[in-house]
Amino acid sequence: MASFQALPLSSLLADSDLVVSGTLKGLKAVSMEGDAPVRRYEGDLHIDGVLAGDAAPGSTCRLRWDYVVGLSSSLDPSFLAGQKGIWLLQAVPSEKGGSLFTVSHPSRFLGQDRKKEVESLLAQPLFTLEVEEGDHRPGTPFYATFVVSTWKEKLEIADYIEESGGKLVLHGSAVLHIECGVTKAAPGRNVVRGKGRPAVISRKKPLRVKVDLARYYTFRGEGASTLWWGTSEKLSSPRYTFYQMK
Repeated sequence: MASFQALPLSSLLADSDLVVSGTLKGLKAVSMEGDAPVRRYEGDLHIDGVLAGDAAPGSTCRLRWDYVVGLSSSLDPSFLAGQKGIWLLQAVPSEKGGSLFTVSHPSRFLGQDRKKEVESLLAQPLFTLEVEEGDHRPGTPFYATFVVSTWKEKLEIADYIEESGGKLVLHGSAVLHIECGVTKAAPGRNVVRGKGRPAVISRKKPLRVKVDLARYYTFRGEGASTLWWGTSEKLSSPRYTFYQMK
């Protein structure tokens, strides 16, 4: 059993397909079949500025939300109608063809006052984390993929993780944070600090490194455990929380 919790802005930008400033208009509820307490909304986002992705100022894009009634009022998109702000959009399949986007988390809508912060982050490497679901029992593999991506056409980076010579190498200022239950993870075996040999990434070619963390760390402690990586808490992946099985 596991879930992602905190969502740093940098990680939200990393898995966005379009980042724009604009105003949501024409919001309407769309009927849904079934008994689940879900409301679907659709509307048009009028774009006046493009921070990242393929769009043009003055154009519009179609947005859709599925809102689970009673789950969290902050996820109800109806209060965003007519508001201008910065939108971190994700593409979703469209039954009618054309482009369709969604905003899956309340932090994907920001006030205009955060534009400079967003622009600054878009110019930097962005860190994400993919973890294979499982029981995470002691003695079994614990696979995690460390991803560094960018919105730039080309970016040279010094902060990343790799496996080399049977060791887990943290280059530059890369940090791997693991906290297990009420105690921290046992010190890593063969986890070393690298010299930050530059690597080159692009929007189409992020750096992806899959690692079996059980080869390098002994997890201990009961209760929830947390894993994240990056260069700081601000420039980091989402927190991945898991529960070890005995």
